[in-house]
Amino acid sequence: VSNLDATGADTQVQFNQNGEFGADSGLTYDGSGSLGLADDASSIKFGVNADVILTHDHNKGLVLETVGDGGAEAFPILTMRNQSASPVDGDEVSSIQFQGNNDADQDVIYGSVTAMIKDATDATEDGSLMFKAMDNGTLTNVLNYNYDNSGYWTTGKTFVLGNARAITMEDGATIGTWSRPDALTVSAAGAL
Repeated sequence: VSNLDATGADTQVQFNQNGEFGADSGLTYDGSGSLGLADDASSIKFGVNADVILTHDHNKGLVLETVGDGGAEAFPILTMRNQSASPVDGDEVSSIQFQGNNDADQDVIYGSVTAMIKDATDATEDGSLMFKAMDNGTLTNVLNYNYDNSGYWTTGKTFVLGNARAITMEDGATIGTWSRPDALTVSAAGAL
């Protein structure tokens, strides 16, 4: 059982053991709805076996980790669920935003990755990812990557490969435009 000790520092949450002070939890409450963990390496552990851990990494952020043998599946999993009552094609589902300040000390979203529903039909669902970046003061969609492995640049910008870089295509692939998608074709033998 925990209780708030009105005389404790920073309204500390303490543990009560048989009516006596048991221990300081390291958890604070500031009276305005905010809880705090006192240490720079504080962790919150979830589950019966405490196998999912969220840890504060001093001056860097949060680390989400799992403990134990997770097998071949990717762990940990961070799920952002949009519980829409009426999902339709074109809905943006969830977004990760990368935010920083500008020289006027204003919060600015400099980039984001957003998941979108392309087809909400049961059993044939399709999705896409949109990559956005700040362009001259406007958060702009710069790249879409679709469910069918197609992707396209959306801003009319030029894609530049650095030195000693290459684009590799499967035999039989094409490069083209909207009006002529097969303007350049790679033959089955790999010739252009």
